[in-house]
Amino acid sequence: MLHLSQFQNKNILYFQSFAVQYWISGGFPSVKINLGIPIYARTWTTSGGNTEVGAFAAGAGPASTFTKEAGYKAYFEVKHDMITPN
Repeated sequence: MLHLSQFQNKNILYFQSFAVQYWISGGFPSVKINLGIPIYARTWTTSGGNTEVGAFAAGAGPASTFTKEAGYKAYFEVKHDMITPN
């Protein structure tokens, strides 16, 4: 999960509010701006059983039940996993 502290001292050009304001300041009509936020998860299998932040990845996580794609989970799969652990 991303946290604001990860972006401290980084380039602010990556933030959504900057992007929207950039388009508006360039003359693009604000009523035509639609900011989409993708909600999905990428998963990895870690090497050596280490699950801490920054652990080395050995490859993609297992294919999920519905998307059936290794290393990818749709929003509803992530939500299901959070509600129904294990």
